[in-house]
Amino acid sequence: MQRSPLQRRVRHWHRTDTLFVGWVVLTLMLAGAWLGSLPGPGEAGHGGGRRIDLEAFKARLDSGELSGHEALWYHVQEQPR
Repeated sequence: MQRSPLQRRVRHWHRTDTLFVGWVVLTLMLAGAWLGSLPGPGEAGHGGGRRIDLEAFKARLDSGELSGHEALWYHVQEQPR
C-alpha cells in the first residue's frame, strides 16, 4: 500500500511542529478577536475617523465663509526629472 504525501509528512511530525502550529493558530485567533472588538466605520467611537457634515460644509462655502480656491500658502512643487 502506497502512502499519500500527507501521510509521509505526518509521519515525520515533531512536537515542536505541533507547538508552532498551535502558536500560529493562537496568534491568529487573538488578532481576530482584537480586530473584531474595534468599532466599525458606522459606529461612533473615540479616536476614529472624522465624519464630514456635507450640508454644513456647503452652507459655509455658499455663504463665503470658506473660499473655493487653493490656500495662498500652498505651492505646487514641480516633479524632479
